[in-house]
Amino acid sequence: MADEDTRLDAVKVEDNTFYYIYTLVHVSPGEFSAKQLNELLRPLVLRQSYNMRNLKSLVQAGATIAFTYKDKNEDEIYTIFINKNDCKKL
Repeated sequence: MADEDTRLDAVKVEDNTFYYIYTLVHVSPGEFSAKQLNELLRPLVLRQSYNMRNLKSLVQAGATIAFTYKDKNEDEIYTIFINKNDCKKL
């Protein structure tokens, strides 16, 4: 568990993208739209990607970090992509 609400299910790499796949264990299907989830979580994952040395190094080297979120039924809600251009905005 990443925290009491978030479970890290998998980490995988495809080409130049590192995927972190999470389940929001208390979120019911339809509780959040992709837009709502993006507004709530994007600032957080952007800061996390920039402040964690290993993620920051990957992004600065040109990799993309993808955070996929699923509801408690493990249906995908949204994926947030972070790349080098996003970190320049901080």
